[in-house]
Amino acid sequence: MASSSSSSSLFVITFLLFSPLCFSRESPSQIPDGTLNLSLLWYGQFTPVQKERVRDFIESLNFDAKEGLDPKVSAWWKVVEGYQERYEVKEIYRQKSSSRTVAPKIKVKVVRSYVDEKMMFGKDLTIDNGEKLVETAVGNMSKVVPVVLLSSQVRAHHVGFCNGTCQEYGLTIKSNIKGQEKKQPYVMVSDPEVQCPGECAWPFHIANKGPHGMTYQPPSGEIGADALIIQLATGLADVATNPAITESLFKSEAPYSTDGNHTSSIYIVDPATKCFRVFGSGAFPGFTGRIRKHKPLFFSTPRNLLQSSKMADNGIDTSILRELHLFDLPLSHFWLLLFGEVTLDQFLAAAVDAAQKAGEVIRKGFYETKHVEHKGQVDLVTETDKKCEELVFNHLKQLFPNHKFIGEETTAANGVSELTDEPTWIVDPVDGTTNFVHGFPFVCVSIGLTIGKVPVVGVVFNPIMDELFTGVQGKGAFLNGKPIKVSTQSELVTALLLAEAGVKRDKATLDDATNRINSLLTKVRNIRICGSCALDLCSVACGRADIFYEIEFGGPWDVAAGVVIVREAGGLIFDPSGKDLDITSQRVAASNASLKELFVEALRLTNV
Repeated sequence: MASSSSSSSLFVITFLLFSPLCFSRESPSQIPDGTLNLSLLWYGQFTPVQKERVRDFIESLNFDAKEGLDPKVSAWWKVVEGYQERYEVKEIYRQKSSSRTVAPKIKVKVVRSYVDEKMMFGKDLTIDNGEKLVETAVGNMSKVVPVVLLSSQVRAHHVGFCNGTCQEYGLTIKSNIKGQEKKQPYVMVSDPEVQCPGECAWPFHIANKGPHGMTYQPPSGEIGADALIIQLATGLADVATNPAITESLFKSEAPYSTDGNHTSSIYIVDPATKCFRVFGSGAFPGFTGRIRKHKPLFFSTPRNLLQSSKMADNGIDTSILRELHLFDLPLSHFWLLLFGEVTLDQFLAAAVDAAQKAGEVIRKGFYETKHVEHKGQVDLVTETDKKCEELVFNHLKQLFPNHKFIGEETTAANGVSELTDEPTWIVDPVDGTTNFVHGFPFVCVSIGLTIGKVPVVGVVFNPIMDELFTGVQGKGAFLNGKPIKVSTQSELVTALLLAEAGVKRDKATLDDATNRINSLLTKVRNIRICGSCALDLCSVACGRADIFYEIEFGGPWDVAAGVVIVREAGGLIFDPSGKDLDITSQRVAASNASLKELFVEALRLTNV
């Protein structure tokens, strides 16, 4: 196959990423060694370009190209093969058998290609019909992976698509001729351009959620053709590395255990199980225009690939990388050292997922009877607060187990955690709990990430009004995927001020608060008290309000996310005295650049 014919598909694979989180010492698996036999079922009518891209991509997996675009498809597939070769496994084999010190070769071969343009099960697939398509693709063959490709005419919602994915992989139950049941691995891919382009055709189509940036022109000229390759590639890689699936496909040697016996296995985990929405993340919002050619492919691979000369092309000293023990290095340090800005997008995607899951809990509880507890005279907590914090923490800890965590409810129960330089997630599970209790719709979940005590990622989600605010250091701020900016207001007298009363109710604090508001009312157009510090900051970020302050609020969880969003929207965050902000000080102010000095002076006159 000439290298020129594969260039378009090669380009597409630059979007597929691996994460070091996917390597684990848990979950049993055997090292696959053999041929991945594919049986293709083309269900519906496909364009010639789509057929050409699929054939070209599969051939390219076994084609060790000498020319053409980098990284090559064959190099990407070597990462899939190398995924099974952890450093410890390689060392054991080096001791036991010198012939097994490299990653096993997995050859990909199409053994059958079947076209059903008439669509025997109709255009609207059910789960049962999806299983029948898998059986049709298998036929009487054994040890094959049926790959069912659904054309643009087919609706696959009932099969489970459009819930964040346009491809499915896994095991289905198949009856053989003896009446016995066995598990049948499969891959099913729909047309991303038609099925749900905002979820599955990125980066060739604008994403529905997550950070938005430029989109790419599909190399083939057809979004459906090139986005299809991304989904197919993810499914094939999942199948090739899933221990439950490879067991029925490959003749695998039982590896030596650490004690030298054959009675136990080396444990590794497949990316599909360990890394939901991390493996194959190039097909998910967050990386547009940020992907680097070789770093995502080689930095998270086993040590033999870490030593690749490709690193030198990026100005990386590979002698340093050779000394890295990938599996002993703290993951947070590894990511920061090797990925830099790319990981911030990964962190953001994880935070958005967590916020949306917590948002569903908030939305459901908003319309139900609440059980309320008092943390103070005016500070409330509900079961929803506790449930959401646990949900967010569990979600993020699975992905980033070495990170630190600070939450409003755990702090209330266990005391204040010190903010360190380590990557730290700071979470307010329900900001605006009083609003939540009273059915007032200014309620949100706030998730911020600090590195070196500096907020770098922020997510604030109001599920009642369905507003998702996001910000990443150096990459802008967004509301439901659209860029936002602070207002251009330059006169204090025409500015809208947001303020909060804080959580203390002693006479001295109340006198200071009311005197301050009385003084400011004569200098601004009007004042609003909305009951959520995080949403107040977001209101300044998107220009709904011009200035904001709060003194004596709950803690860093109220501001950690909003700080990033305001800054990335072009605003300023500072202490009400005008000094630099300390997110642990329980004092915050925000404005655009034009109003800061005027606002600080007005606050100074109130004895802030």
